[in-house]
Amino acid sequence: MTEANDNTASVSAGIPPRAEDRARLLCEIRRYVTAHALQPPLALAELIVHAQAILRTTGLSDAFDRYTVVLLSNEVWGEAFASVPFDRRLLLLPQCLRDRDHCTGTIDELGLVCAGCGACALHEFTEQAESLGYAVLISEGTTMAAELIARGQVRAVLGVSCLSALERIYPFMDAAGVPGLAVPLLRDGCMGTVVDVERVYDALHLRVQGREAVDVGLTETMRREVAGWFERDALGEVLGPARGRTDGIAREWLAVGGKRWRPLLAAGVYRALRGSVAGDSPDDLRKAAVAVECFHKASLIHDDIEDDDGDRYGEPPLHVRHGVPVALNVGDLLLGEGYRLIGELGCDAAVRGELLRVAARAHRELCLGQGRELLWRTDPRILTPGEVREIYLGKTAPAFEVAVHFGALLAGADRATLDALAAYSRHLGIAYQIRDDLTDVQHLPARVGAAPEAPSFVVALVYASVDAEGRGRMDEAWRRWLGGEGDADLLTPPQGRAAARRAMRDEIDAAGRVLESLPTADLRVLLRQVVLRIFHRELQEGTGEPASATAADDRHRTQRTV
Repeated sequence: MTEANDNTASVSAGIPPRAEDRARLLCEIRRYVTAHALQPPLALAELIVHAQAILRTTGLSDAFDRYTVVLLSNEVWGEAFASVPFDRRLLLLPQCLRDRDHCTGTIDELGLVCAGCGACALHEFTEQAESLGYAVLISEGTTMAAELIARGQVRAVLGVSCLSALERIYPFMDAAGVPGLAVPLLRDGCMGTVVDVERVYDALHLRVQGREAVDVGLTETMRREVAGWFERDALGEVLGPARGRTDGIAREWLAVGGKRWRPLLAAGVYRALRGSVAGDSPDDLRKAAVAVECFHKASLIHDDIEDDDGDRYGEPPLHVRHGVPVALNVGDLLLGEGYRLIGELGCDAAVRGELLRVAARAHRELCLGQGRELLWRTDPRILTPGEVREIYLGKTAPAFEVAVHFGALLAGADRATLDALAAYSRHLGIAYQIRDDLTDVQHLPARVGAAPEAPSFVVALVYASVDAEGRGRMDEAWRRWLGGEGDADLLTPPQGRAAARRAMRDEIDAAGRVLESLPTADLRVLLRQVVLRIFHRELQEGTGEPASATAADDRHRTQRTV
């Protein structure tokens, strides 16, 4: 349905009912964005603060803050959205726009399959969008769109929906730094919905001629390029000819498995700060990225030995295949290779020295963090949340920090940027470890009597929240659990897991706030994408919708939308 032209048209609560008020609000938003030089991405909290200031200026009610946030976000992201090619955009439409009495389309697990009957505006929207190259999804939920965003399969989203649905999809777009435009339904509900058709058409065709967004971030193009750096011949170009069997084992291990997060981060940060595109890979960047992966793969060898793990990438780990002495030696060789590559960089000597300091400091912190955990295993006790955080800071954050700092230093980043990247890495590392702990505590009852592998943040939070009597009961439960009796229900109750999830979200939010101080939008976008890729499931669970789909759904989704 199109919007009624008179001022008496019924509209949804939260949207100014008078067309002239909506037009006046939009003009004030455009003036405000220009006056304050707002640039994307803006966190939702920032948008709300600006929206409230705009409403005070116009004299309109605070009840219109959600609508104002949508229009403000549109204005901030407009140019970035317009620079994305049509074939990398997603049009998200609501099923409630269909004419229920005459619609001949079918509804499956993904949404409405439009039959093109012409009974409603959905046919026109779909036909126009697909002719331009858009992927189209007609669904009341946001799960599918969130997954496509997380995978990097779409780079911009045009959403037509009610305010509440637009709010549910925003965190995923914000986290991924994906430009988005939204056209709110003027009257929502399950039937008789109203939308401004002209606004949808205008947004569909929005394009900045001759411009395209810089291809930075966790794009498939960059992933393939970075993965190519670890093919056998490519490694030979960077490391030189292999010398003997030990060198061969090390390179085989360097080339196998993994998602290449760390070299991808180094390359992405470099390009985001330099404004360069995929394919712009100077020799120093490539060598630094391989060095980062050398450090990471060495740590995996040592971790697998220390934890007595029997599986890595679905195969026996190196120490199982070649024995502990050989595996230890290969790990040490990879550490040496990493430092050798840094020493051979052709960049300024001061930059090379800083890279060495960053790597050595991280190496030391990782060993200290791992040491705290290993020594804890000899006398496992319930720790305080602060003690567990200290272990987390040593075990994970330095690895993230090395990757982002390598890219930033090679790009000539200033001290403020490097400090912000370090803070981001700390928050991300803690959140990562809390998530692992939440996964581990699900299996505690099944491991009765087994020596714990790591201190539990969930147990620490519960222990810190109870009185002396409660701690006595937990101490007894802990001793019984270690002795092979009882279970861990008292140690990890639902409220403890809920507290840990809140703490994880706090760290994710804190990482997002750090990004506000970074110098370029491209860098903020990249690092938001990292958060979304790592914590996609946890962020999506916050919407109240299923976190994942079946493999069959996945195949169907690919055929339908991409």
